[in-house]
Amino acid sequence: ACRKLADEYNTALMTGLDAPFLEFAPEEEVIARVKEIMLACKKGSTPLTFGFKCLNPKADIRKMRNAIHAARFYGRPDAREENVFTAPAYVSFVEFLKYKKEHNLEGYGFEWLDKSGLKGLL
Repeated sequence: ACRKLADEYNTALMTGLDAPFLEFAPEEEVIARVKEIMLACKKGSTPLTFGFKCLNPKADIRKMRNAIHAARFYGRPDAREENVFTAPAYVSFVEFLKYKKEHNLEGYGFEWLDKSGLKGLL
């Protein structure tokens, strides 16, 4: 209904998940809701913006991350109801930095790490 209305009025459609649902609902329900919204709203003549509103910094980062990946997965033009989302492997920020330092193809400078709280971890 919202997609049809947005198209009818030639306006962008904005939707998403609210913070309490994302924080307290089981991950399976969160992924199912993301799937439902994306599949129902992505096809139209106007843009779709999917957001995660007012997130609690104490919420489960992996659940939030997987919800974001699910939105990308089901937002693809070829995504269908029968597609099954599988969460990608979780990589912590410290693991990411270690990998980036070791495989620094872009030539990033990491001098800032000496002044950060991560100094002793790397």
